[in-house]
Amino acid sequence: MHQPMESYCEDSSGTSPANSSSPPYSATSFRPSDSRCFYVPLHEKDPEKRIAALQDKMAALRKKYMALRAEVIAIDHKRRKARKKAMLLQIPLHNQKMATVTPNRG
Repeated sequence: MHQPMESYCEDSSGTSPANSSSPPYSATSFRPSDSRCFYVPLHEKDPEKRIAALQDKMAALRKKYMALRAEVIAIDHKRRKARKKAMLLQIPLHNQKMATVTPNRG
């Protein structure tokens, strides 16, 4: 029994090219502007060119991943900084005064 191939790229209708009526990897199923889709045309290439194409695509994906990772780290840093600032502003003043005042002994 032949099972349909899974695909990680969806078109705008929400269906993947592998499950649609068009054959997988057809010209209609590939959108180069879609950054969620990992597709490299390899059918008419010799093995060395296939490897080079995949290495280029992997390098581009790695670069995109590192840029997104840096963005997430910056956002997390800003959130932590804002949370810390909010926590410092919420400390009640009467707790600070009570810690500095010594009780009368007499």
